[in-house]
Amino acid sequence: MVMNSIDRYRDDFFRDITSLGSAYLLGGLGLIFLVVGQMDVFLKLIFILFSTYIIAALVRMVYFKNRPKKQGYSDFMGKIDASSFPSVHAGRVVSTGLMFNEIFPELLGLIVLVGGLVLYSRIYLKKHDWVDISGGIVLGLIVFWIMGFVI
Repeated sequence: MVMNSIDRYRDDFFRDITSLGSAYLLGGLGLIFLVVGQMDVFLKLIFILFSTYIIAALVRMVYFKNRPKKQGYSDFMGKIDASSFPSVHAGRVVSTGLMFNEIFPELLGLIVLVGGLVLYSRIYLKKHDWVDISGGIVLGLIVFWIMGFVI
């Protein structure tokens, strides 16, 4: 009985942690920075949000890889969502973490901890494996690099 309770709390913890790499959080953060007048940060977050997904979708159009816990699909967009490589969450977390490290370098430890937990949560929740996460890390590095030229 105690073990089931611990498992439930662990499941809830990683489900909540994985949301830190979600599009909703990134968009919400972008809106907060827009409201407080930080247009450059807003533009960077929106760039990360869209470019990470667009690049991942392009990869998934030519290379399909099932998720560890297979996800069904019935149309083209569903197939893109059902593919696990590269991890969009990982890409967003890496590029956002690098961006926030430029703004708040004193928070590097927290940025790495949160990023690492999000990356692991994707594996724990059986959405990705280490290959997908590695691809997402590379995706995040590429997005951050491109952002340096664009914004």
